[in-house]
Amino acid sequence: MADPNTPESGGPGPGLGLLALVISLALSIASATGLFGAAGLVAQIAAVLTATAGGALWMAGRHRSAPEPPPADRDRLTGLLYRRAFERAAAALLSVAARRELPMVLAQLRIEGLTSLDAEDEGVRGDAALAALGAIARGKLRSTDLAARLDGVNLCLLLTDTTTAGAAIVTERLKTQFGAYCHEQGIELSLRVAMEMISPDVGELGALLTTLKTRLEAGP
Repeated sequence: MADPNTPESGGPGPGLGLLALVISLALSIASATGLFGAAGLVAQIAAVLTATAGGALWMAGRHRSAPEPPPADRDRLTGLLYRRAFERAAAALLSVAARRELPMVLAQLRIEGLTSLDAEDEGVRGDAALAALGAIARGKLRSTDLAARLDGVNLCLLLTDTTTAGAAIVTERLKTQFGAYCHEQGIELSLRVAMEMISPDVGELGALLTTLKTRLEAGP
């Protein structure tokens, strides 16, 4: 298994303010990931407009695929951002969140049992499981959320406009769907999660990512 670095929160009510917020977030992500080509920018705006039409879909907690970053910024197995690309995009989101007092949650997920599974068949089933998990994660997030693969066994999610209670709903659904996949494949993998609300003045996420990783490595 290659090291990638050699991831249903609710929202506020509808209205023009919300539309402006989401467009601002999308443009910030575009700037951070280099998506300022005409085609990429049009696709970005179309995605957020679709996700926020009338505010109804947002209130219903519908999720959309995350905006497409350049392929070089994605992990080949999971389709999620690499850590550096994640940190660039996260910095833009944090800037917007601080200005608008937008609550955000950082969640880190550890795949238990993956190292042992890789040792059994040189990563064949483990790689397939990573690809499945990446697809599940992308399907659970809104256009203003971010997901990344941090290393061999750790992923992270940056969830916007939510609390830890809302983030727990997202991660629990992700765990349930991934658990169903593992059961179907006859493999013993599971996800453990650690999360924290993000302070508006956090600046960057490196220290918090390290804290969450340490917490997960310490065990239940």
